[in-house]
Amino acid sequence: MTMMRDRYPFYYYLYLYLALLLGIGVWYLVYTNTTMMKKYPTHYYFWLFLAFLLSIFFWVAVLWKFQRPAQAAPPLVGFPTQRAGGVRSLPDHYYQIQPIDRDRIIRDSISHREIISDLVNIAIKDTTYRTEQFVKDFEKKYDPTEYPFSYVDSTLNYVQVRVPEGERMNFKAEVKQRMSGYKLLVWDEALFSMSVGAQDANDVAWRGENLYPLRGVDARQLTVAVIDNGFDLNHPTLKGKSIKPYNATDGSTDVRPAQQNHGTGVASLIMGSRFEDIEGLVPSCRLMPIKVADANELMSNSSVIRGVLYAIKNRADVVNLSLGANLQMLQGAPDSYQQAYIEREGKDEEAFWEELFGYAQQNKTIIVMAAGNDNVMTGFDPFQRSQTTIKVGATTPDGQKAEFSNYGSYTTLYAQGEELKVARPGSQLEVMQGTSFSAPIVSAFMIALKAKYPDYDGDQLLAKLLKNTQRKHNLTILHNKTF
Repeated sequence: MTMMRDRYPFYYYLYLYLALLLGIGVWYLVYTNTTMMKKYPTHYYFWLFLAFLLSIFFWVAVLWKFQRPAQAAPPLVGFPTQRAGGVRSLPDHYYQIQPIDRDRIIRDSISHREIISDLVNIAIKDTTYRTEQFVKDFEKKYDPTEYPFSYVDSTLNYVQVRVPEGERMNFKAEVKQRMSGYKLLVWDEALFSMSVGAQDANDVAWRGENLYPLRGVDARQLTVAVIDNGFDLNHPTLKGKSIKPYNATDGSTDVRPAQQNHGTGVASLIMGSRFEDIEGLVPSCRLMPIKVADANELMSNSSVIRGVLYAIKNRADVVNLSLGANLQMLQGAPDSYQQAYIEREGKDEEAFWEELFGYAQQNKTIIVMAAGNDNVMTGFDPFQRSQTTIKVGATTPDGQKAEFSNYGSYTTLYAQGEELKVARPGSQLEVMQGTSFSAPIVSAFMIALKAKYPDYDGDQLLAKLLKNTQRKHNLTILHNKTF
């Protein structure tokens, strides 16, 4: 039938059937005058003729269907498929899955899988074609310049939407409600890997304390002031992240690093962008770099005080202080001696720091500081005695107290402090250890908590921090339970 239909036009077959119908009619009229008409009643021939007529209509309908060309799927609204007549064409890339942007890979806080931070997949559960109408309705609810389609598959009733940075979780939570006329499946663009280990130099620390989910926190409006010896702001992991740099020794904005790497490495742990095999824990937050080392690479109380006041007055959300007195001469001193000193000595200096850090708390600025690397009791330095600050000791990769870490009741909690890979000035990396690198891990966690609980005060955030710990080897160690 198909071959005959291709050989002759449709009207040929229509005329043929009409001629046949006319012939049957003439035959019927003649036949009614013959003797055979007497053999069967008239209505018998009437029903026979009607059945034949219906068969003709059936074959006409079949031929009509074969004659019609295949109907193309309707074009997507906003994405015309024809170029003629001034109509724009749908770019080819809308029909192609784009290569993964490595800079957009984050670890999801719920699934703990690596995902693309700005892509969300949506499928309509209906089996019928509804993509065109869905796109029309979607563009009524969402601005297509902010939520453009990255990929469209009308066969599967499936689209991929690019969402603004940091809006992925909110978008996923609301799109089903806003597009309530459709039964939708919504999911992240996740990665599959043949490797069981994360590609991160600090993998042991991040897995042990369950810190990968922090990378999905939106902290774009929050700032961490890092008070340290200097910063390489052109390092690929820190470039473009700083605001309001300040040199507390001369009042300038020159915060170039000292010869000894410290501030660059500390900052990279908190908010560094992906560079080779390192990435900060909350890369979305901003850096306020404050240099307190002078031309001789020495830091004094006065420069540190100016740095803290600058951070408070410029509304830093968290201040990281990976610095403190050198107390190596006390190593081996009995704890009883150290405890007695803490209770009796350095009270004026203690009172001053208490007042300064109390001022920070009044202004909703959280102070995080390193406990120190002298294996003595935290608090021997009066700088560390305020109850409003968070003092961080260091652990080994297996959760033991690091041999060098300070300890004692003034230590708020512990975090990884060994075998941490950080940024080094000159686009380099190096492995460091010390409570100086445990403190920024907690600073990053505090910025994440502040992003999640923006109305909490310092005491409430501290209480929430302490709920994100676990007891191990008689230490209170950071362990994420919130994100």
